[in-house]
Amino acid sequence: MSLGIHGNSSYSNFEVSFLSVPVLLLFVPALYIPITIRIVYRIFMNLKTSIREKNANVPLFSAITLSHIMCLLFFIADFLYLRLPLSGLLTSWCARLQPSGYLLILIIIVYHINYIVVILPFLVAVIRLMLILSPQTHHKINSKILKCAFPLILLSPFFFTYGMFSTVGYCEYPGWPVEFGGVIFRVKYNGVGIQNKYGLLFNTVFWLLASLAINTLLILKLVILKSIVIPHTVSRASQRAQLSLTITSVSMTLACVTNGLIACLLFFLADFLYLRLPLSGLLTSWCARLQPSGYLVILIIIVYHINYIVVILPFLVAVIRLISILSPQRHHKIRNALGLIFNTFFWLLACLVINIVLIVKLVKLKHALGQHAKSQASHKAEISLTITSVAMAFAYVTNGMIANLQKPYMCGADGQEAILKFHNELRSTVANGTYNVIGTIKPPAASTRKMKWDESLAASPQKHAEKCIHDYGAPPKLGENTFTFLSHSAPTNLDQYGARASYTWEQDFQNQGWNSTSTGENPIKSPIRRAVPLVYAETDKIGCGVFNRGNNPSLPENDMNNFYMIDVVCYYEKAVSNTTSDIYMPGDACSSCSEGLICETSSGLCV
Repeated sequence: MSLGIHGNSSYSNFEVSFLSVPVLLLFVPALYIPITIRIVYRIFMNLKTSIREKNANVPLFSAITLSHIMCLLFFIADFLYLRLPLSGLLTSWCARLQPSGYLLILIIIVYHINYIVVILPFLVAVIRLMLILSPQTHHKINSKILKCAFPLILLSPFFFTYGMFSTVGYCEYPGWPVEFGGVIFRVKYNGVGIQNKYGLLFNTVFWLLASLAINTLLILKLVILKSIVIPHTVSRASQRAQLSLTITSVSMTLACVTNGLIACLLFFLADFLYLRLPLSGLLTSWCARLQPSGYLVILIIIVYHINYIVVILPFLVAVIRLISILSPQRHHKIRNALGLIFNTFFWLLACLVINIVLIVKLVKLKHALGQHAKSQASHKAEISLTITSVAMAFAYVTNGMIANLQKPYMCGADGQEAILKFHNELRSTVANGTYNVIGTIKPPAASTRKMKWDESLAASPQKHAEKCIHDYGAPPKLGENTFTFLSHSAPTNLDQYGARASYTWEQDFQNQGWNSTSTGENPIKSPIRRAVPLVYAETDKIGCGVFNRGNNPSLPENDMNNFYMIDVVCYYEKAVSNTTSDIYMPGDACSSCSEGLICETSSGLCV
């Protein structure tokens, strides 16, 4: 007996229509999968930073990273397991393929991802709870929890799927309402182990309730903690930490309730009423006696509405999460504005579409009517309407693109002047042969250029600073320096930090010494790599960005992240070579200025 559609000529000769709804729906994941990848990457980079800095919350960041990676894999599995086969693109290939273990591998992987992805929110909540129950030792406890839980979580799906390993996977037409040509992957159940439609349902409900319970407990602990601690004995940072953790816990609880109950109940209830119950045969006799009516139409419309909405929400969640990372200082306001942004862009798009349709209709009308058939007034009206429609279409495009552009904070005139002053005074001292490094006077420089500010160069480091990434991010041809300041109080003047960072970089010369005017074989790993760009003779343009990252009150009070963090990033027009090269050429000041440059005798720099 043949399984599914295998060997069926009706399916092996099936030709898919690329304009069908299932095929077009393949592009829906393109809206949220790239955003999810971006989020996973950012969280992973934060985890690397936490590990490098030996942050106490590495276990929490690890659990969150793992949870988001599994969410990404879940989206990819959903695409490969459901959307792609239902589109009909694989039908012909699948019908010619014999039931085999290759499809079984894909199905097992998908089930494993589904089993794991619902457990991880519970693990994150447990680790958060330990922050409250054991504030002094939570790092050790959470590390042990993560080490024990990680392998158990990865192995737990085998308890449900072990019976699948001796079977084969095959393709099958799922039946109405799926259009002919759409298929799904199935496994032939051989009576061994648990049927995964029951196992997955149990696993989902169990961990949903567990996550709900643990987050409820976390909220109660926070409330008790708040009532026990006398308000005036708690620092402002600690109070903010309590508030932040409470809000996070409530949000996670509500997320479990809404995502689990609303999404699952609505979607699965609709799936049950619309597919499973009719396919079971229980309604066949009743349905045959029922006349076609509006009652069934209402049910079908509700089901379609739920299906349309449920695929949009992951994208909305991903957008909100991405905004939290890209704009940590303003994400709350941006979240509140999401409704307005969505409404604006929806109607902008709608108006743009209707105006394009209007233009097309006008063009067709113009070709349909000859010039002699139209009066002069009609001709003018047509031209006017065409121009108006084109203008409106362009207006909606430009308004939609420009409305959400905003100019970020850039170094002010005082900040730029302070940075240039420090750099040029240092370069002048080196050029004139008066720079003292731990008792040694460096020889004069023959062709050191005077530094100038470059606005276009400053835009990139400003964006880099606002991303809150410690790693270097300048293009290969540009030089770069970064530094992060910690402040107990909220900074009021960001212009001061550029010059202060420059001084910190220059101190590498004084602390590490400067033995040669060449960079050495590996300048990237040189202990004076931050100081070298300040005096590198061949560069004469600089641009810097400064960003107040704020503090992180959700972490323990003694954690370094409770300080306000101010990032400074500077880009230089030219980077020092990655191989041995001269930092500057020794010689009398201004004695070898490049062609087109002259000597500024007061500073000894080439301008």
